[in-house]
Amino acid sequence: MFKVIEPTSGGGQHIRMYDINPTRNMKMCFEDKEKIYHKIRFDDGSNSTICCIYDKMNNCLLYKDKIYRSLSTWCTDHKKSVKPNINPSTNGWEECKIWNKEHNKWVSVNKIYKREGWNNYIKKY
Repeated sequence: MFKVIEPTSGGGQHIRMYDINPTRNMKMCFEDKEKIYHKIRFDDGSNSTICCIYDKMNNCLLYKDKIYRSLSTWCTDHKKSVKPNINPSTNGWEECKIWNKEHNKWVSVNKIYKREGWNNYIKKY
């Protein structure tokens, strides 16, 4: 759970609880040169997996010779390339994962919290 404390106009605080990352801001969530992957599973049990690199200075994803400004655009292009006959709409924040060094496993980007400058604003529970 994520606890978000927002200041109110009257000087108080409003607290909201989220099951997912309320941020969805790449610059706050990813480290420079962090690897992000997207996997598409097929009905036959096989899959297609791609991995991009986050460029913090330009706040973009680098994949092959293309620059992407959002996770969803990158995932949509992946789906279009391997499943051209389906609706490629996707939510990259729900489908992508990053490597968690501390736990030595891939974790959903929807489960990470802001890493930079917001430690007093969002707490993970």
